[in-house]
Amino acid sequence: MTILTTLLSVILIFSNIISTKNIQISNLSFTASSFIYPFVFLIVAIITYKYGAKEGIKSVLIAISSQIIIWLLSTLICNMPTDPYTSSQAGALKSILTPNLTNGYNLPNLKMAFGSILGFSISQLINIGILNFTQKYTIKFASSTLAIFVAMIIDSIIFNIIITPQDLLLNTITNQFIIRVFMTILSIIIFCVFTSKKENSN
Repeated sequence: MTILTTLLSVILIFSNIISTKNIQISNLSFTASSFIYPFVFLIVAIITYKYGAKEGIKSVLIAISSQIIIWLLSTLICNMPTDPYTSSQAGALKSILTPNLTNGYNLPNLKMAFGSILGFSISQLINIGILNFTQKYTIKFASSTLAIFVAMIIDSIIFNIIITPQDLLLNTITNQFIIRVFMTILSIIIFCVFTSKKENSN
C-alpha cells in the first residue's frame, strides 16, 4: 500500500505542475494533466478495494499533505535570491511553480491550488464512499465503474467552477467529460486486472 500511496502523491503533484500546459486537438482543448490526473481515482479505488475505506481516506490525506508541502517549498525556493548565471532557469521555474507576483513575492496560483485540493478531496471521498457501499451489493466491475466515473465528473465540475471563466465553463467541462469517459474505461480495465491478480495470489 505504501507504493500505491506514494504513487498517488506523485501523480497529484506532477498533474498540478503540468496542468499549466494546454493541448489542442481538433476542437478539443484540455490540459496536459488530463491523461495523467485521472489515475488518482484508480489508485484510491484500488487502495479502498484491497485495504478498506479508512486506508483509502488515509492515502488521500497523505497526498493532500504532500501537495501542500510541495507548494510551500516551491514558494520558499522561488523567493530566495537567484544566482545571476541561472536567472533564466529560475524565471522558468517561477513561471511554472509560483506564477503569481503579489507584494513582491512569487506565489503559487492560489485559486487553482484551492480548486485542486477542494475538487480532489470531495471527489475522492465520493469515490471511496460509492465503492465501499456498492461493492457489498454488486459486482466489482459495476461498483468500480460507478465510483471512478462519478468521482472524475464531480472533480471536474468543482475544479472548473472555481478556476474557469463562466463563458468557457460549459465548453471546458464538456471537453473534459469526453476525456473522463475514455480514462474511466482505461482505469476500469487496469482496476479489474490488478485486483484480479491480487485475489488470485491470495
